[in-house]
Amino acid sequence: MRRHFRFWLRRHYDNDLSAFRAAWNNPHLSFDAAEVPSAEEQLQSKLYTFRDPARERNVIDYYRCLADLSSDLLIDFCRAVK
Repeated sequence: MRRHFRFWLRRHYDNDLSAFRAAWNNPHLSFDAAEVPSAEEQLQSKLYTFRDPARERNVIDYYRCLADLSSDLLIDFCRAVK
């Protein structure tokens, strides 16, 4: 999942490192150093049930990546059954 997440990030941010760093609010981050958020990060939020994009962009991006992957897999399964 880490490899897929990093690939998804490159595609999502159009391989623009400055946009990626600005979104994640980390001036020293690189695409190759991005990690899947820990289970603790995924399960807790800073604003009740909402995520703060300024502080939790990594989790937001991870969930978007996971949703994209899940939908792509579902479409592939449907094609295989059809």
